[in-house]
Amino acid sequence: MKKHNLVLAWLAPFAALIFLLFCACPIAGTGDYEVAAVPAAAQPAEPATIHMTFAGDCTFGSFNGQGGAPRFPHVYETSGSLTYPFDGVKEIFARDDLTIINFEGTLTDAGQAARKTYFFKGPAAYADILPAASVEAATLANNHSRDYLDQGFEDTVEHLSRAGIGLMYEDRPFVTKINGAEVVLIADCAVTASNSAAENAALEAVVARRVLRLIGQYKRPENIVVVNIHWGVERSAVPTAWQTKTARAWIDAGADLIVGHHPHVPQGIERYMGRYIVYSLGNFAFGGNSTAPVPHTFLLHANFSVLPGGAASYDIAVTPCYITSSRAKDGEGLLRNDYRPQAVTGHEAEGVLQMLRERSAMIPGGIKELRLQG
Repeated sequence: MKKHNLVLAWLAPFAALIFLLFCACPIAGTGDYEVAAVPAAAQPAEPATIHMTFAGDCTFGSFNGQGGAPRFPHVYETSGSLTYPFDGVKEIFARDDLTIINFEGTLTDAGQAARKTYFFKGPAAYADILPAASVEAATLANNHSRDYLDQGFEDTVEHLSRAGIGLMYEDRPFVTKINGAEVVLIADCAVTASNSAAENAALEAVVARRVLRLIGQYKRPENIVVVNIHWGVERSAVPTAWQTKTARAWIDAGADLIVGHHPHVPQGIERYMGRYIVYSLGNFAFGGNSTAPVPHTFLLHANFSVLPGGAASYDIAVTPCYITSSRAKDGEGLLRNDYRPQAVTGHEAEGVLQMLRERSAMIPGGIKELRLQG
């Protein structure tokens, strides 16, 4: 009992203090007072989504100086359409964030051509085709960008830059920001102007190191690095051992996607370490051939998701296409090339997809299924 009274006596001063503090505080509804805001739960950052479309070899201009029907300049100039080469696909290009092509040729009035078997040249005005068709970037890293020597190359850079096209070539990536995320497009060419096997082999080692250096220089965890590479053997259905080894080394170094061209036909697609290697897109709006021995081609769609400070993830899809919208045939039964590729459906689309499946099966790690872009 005494112990209990002692406890009460000890607590009494604290009880009085609590009572005084309570009385000093306003009661809700009886006066002005402030309520401290409760911080909202941190919302997870929304990922940046980026949709890129890649198309293969595009050439606008004369072939070895030839004009008249059925060559590209005649067909284009009589079409009456500024965007004629892309009229069949420009609505697809308009829906993405970035469309990239391999521009294979020159836009110049230079008169002296390189000493080679095939050379291409178009006028400066052809540069306006690209932005009008929603093409935003082009690689000039190929074996036709100097068909009219250094002057032809410099003129092409000037005219495409004036048209607002982002350009990439050896040791000069194109860097841009899309929806808040950085995108780096690296380009290089492992094919010499002569396109001889011996000279190409010597160049390959140089290109492998040069691209590795650029990947190391530009790659960060939160950005996207794509390598556009001109390589391989013309008309071959499969990549070389050097290509598969080198592409994997670039992925190991940090590249997110490898996109190839030069063989003029589609090759297979490999998935390696969660990343894709697309060995050859094939021809697209290609003004070099008046026929289409292999009409099959495709648009590659890479759909990226990038979290701030986090690694990019993505999937790929394809749009099956033909390099020509004509179904007329020449005397040898080949489709005529009207230089206006189009998306295809039905049995034609299935033919493109089947080619890609078969050629992917020839590559270790080749993908088994392809998703169509919605």
